[in-house]
Amino acid sequence: MYTVTYNIVDKDGATAIKTITVTVNEKDKDKETIPDNNESNNNNVSNNKNDVPQTGDVGNIGLLGTMLVGSSGILAFLLGKKVRRNKYLSILKIRI
Repeated sequence: MYTVTYNIVDKDGATAIKTITVTVNEKDKDKETIPDNNESNNNNVSNNKNDVPQTGDVGNIGLLGTMLVGSSGILAFLLGKKVRRNKYLSILKIRI
């Protein structure tokens, strides 16, 4: 039998005391013991690495690459068009 006493003091100095008694019973040797998780699962665990489920999503990498290439192409086209237009306008200003 054990006695445990809690003494709590808050920031304002108020205290609270609580005492409890803990009784520890002797282990019954006739009862069947429950095996650890490691022991109980060892019979069902496969050491084959191919049984591991695939995680992650690799299907989107191709889609993202395609989107990057397409966006780069559109951006290059639009910037090239703007540069050509500015060159054309600057040539017209010189002639005028």
